[in-house]
Amino acid sequence: MAQETAPPCSPVSRGDCPIIEKMEKRTCALCPKGHEWSQIYFSPSANIAAHENCLLYSSGLVECEAPDLPNTVRNFDVKSVKKEIRRGRRLKCSFCNNKGATVGCDVQSCTKNYHLSCAMEDHAILQVDEDHGTYKVFCQKHTPEGQEPTQLDAAVKAPFLKKCQEAGLLTELFEHILENMDSIHGRLVDETASESGTERAF
Repeated sequence: MAQETAPPCSPVSRGDCPIIEKMEKRTCALCPKGHEWSQIYFSPSANIAAHENCLLYSSGLVECEAPDLPNTVRNFDVKSVKKEIRRGRRLKCSFCNNKGATVGCDVQSCTKNYHLSCAMEDHAILQVDEDHGTYKVFCQKHTPEGQEPTQLDAAVKAPFLKKCQEAGLLTELFEHILENMDSIHGRLVDETASESGTERAF
């Protein structure tokens, strides 16, 4: 579980932990504006980059400073991220069987680990507590009561559908669907009428 703030490292105000180098935030130039995967953090010196969500949901990674909420800049220090990458090299994903699975089910007795995208494909639950700044993942088996599994398809297809709408393609699509529905409805009505006629004949 990645948290927005870590306990202070000394009896001073939070956010005063020494940080050698912070990951720098960038936005992907090719993602749709505001897309949840468009936020990237990178370190030029260490030559590493990671999605914001992958960092937030990684079980062994914690921000050392409170985030700069007005600018939504997260505070991940490079040393901690590199340590989490090393930890992930020992963990195999329960979904794709590849290593680098730093996102674990939040139930302590559960041994499932994922890449964040694999957790979503496996319909795990992503749970955010804004008040406490926690980001948790629960596998299907340990889905909290009253919550629905994550639907990756909807998250991925939303920007695509928006582009289709802007291009005027959705109108044609819906018209085609309605035509098919009318055709199916007509066949059902005909079959029902035919069956009724057959019953009367007997």
